[in-house]
Amino acid sequence: MDTFFSISYRDPLVGIISLSSIIFIVWIINSLLSRYKKLQKSKQLEKFVENFTKTSTDEVEFEKLVTEFPSSAKMLSIVGKGYYLSGEYEKAARFFALILKYTLKTDKQTNAKIMLHLAKSFIKLGFLGRAKTTLIEILRLQPKNEDALKELIGLYIRVNDYEDTLGALQALEELDEKYTKYNLFFAGVKAIKIGLKIDTQIENEPYFIREKAKLLIANNNQKALFELSIQNQNARYLLDILWRSYPNDDELEIIKKSSLLMELFAAKNMIKADSFKLFELEMMSYIYDKNIADILFGYRCTHCGKEELDFFAICKKCLSLSTCEITLGLTRKSTDEFNMDSFS
Repeated sequence: MDTFFSISYRDPLVGIISLSSIIFIVWIINSLLSRYKKLQKSKQLEKFVENFTKTSTDEVEFEKLVTEFPSSAKMLSIVGKGYYLSGEYEKAARFFALILKYTLKTDKQTNAKIMLHLAKSFIKLGFLGRAKTTLIEILRLQPKNEDALKELIGLYIRVNDYEDTLGALQALEELDEKYTKYNLFFAGVKAIKIGLKIDTQIENEPYFIREKAKLLIANNNQKALFELSIQNQNARYLLDILWRSYPNDDELEIIKKSSLLMELFAAKNMIKADSFKLFELEMMSYIYDKNIADILFGYRCTHCGKEELDFFAICKKCLSLSTCEITLGLTRKSTDEFNMDSFS
């Protein structure tokens, strides 16, 4: 201690100690100020988000916030997701677009997530061109973004663009071998379109069974159609097609080999079924001859419940392959009769 206090104030060691002390004090003050500012920003952001979700639609206030606090993108994207989940896709799209506009300097991963939500909002709004551009931009940032690739494939399927679907599937196949089957499937779809044979690994998929059925109908080979329908319980994929057919006596013998087919044609009073498993077909059997109702066919994904107007090979919502289930309902026939007087 005596040695320390005996050091002259002119000694260089005093200057070093003094400078170090000043630096330490300044560091502590700056740390406290920085922490205080962050706390205030956080409170201000939370207050804004709360007000924005309830009342504010003023873009000027939004722009001011994201300009002053660029790091707020993550929290603001949660608000955008809220709009999306509540079905307000237009607001969600505007929200995500503004976040991107004023937070472009954030990391690629954050940008990609925001852009993915923007693309999904565009898809819901029907702006498929904008969605495609956004998804491709995501893949420029992250070429192996699996979610973006899936959405892009779903987009291509909506517009029947099988060429680009194959390209996107090849990229997915590199990420996971489970997409190999999808690749084979769409290669088969493309082959059918140009009159080529399909791979034997996928010929028993429901989509291709229906394509065979359509070809048999086009060639007026109804017997082969019924033979196809009893193989591997294929009838469940062809109910709507078979309902429009009228089998002869020989074909009715083929139908007897399938309980589902017997129910289907018993509903048209063409054959007798011992019992019915499908309520709609049983009810139809009582009223078919009265010509007051008809079977209404629906198409639902067994994986996610998405319903479509026609049979689908792959679900446009969850991208599940071969999960289309044909559902049945009853619909009342119109009482209006065809009258030539209506054209006069």
